[in-house]
Amino acid sequence: MNQQQNLLIASSLDGLIKIFNIQTNELIQQLTTSTSQSIISM
Repeated sequence: MNQQQNLLIASSLDGLIKIFNIQTNELIQQLTTSTSQSIISM
């Protein structure tokens, strides 16, 4: 593989990781929100 292919793969992976991190953060926020709402309603 040449340098350009390596760069392309690296940037694609970087993009995927960023998307994954954003989605994980949103999931965690939704979980904490619903958890604290459950505790409050108890």
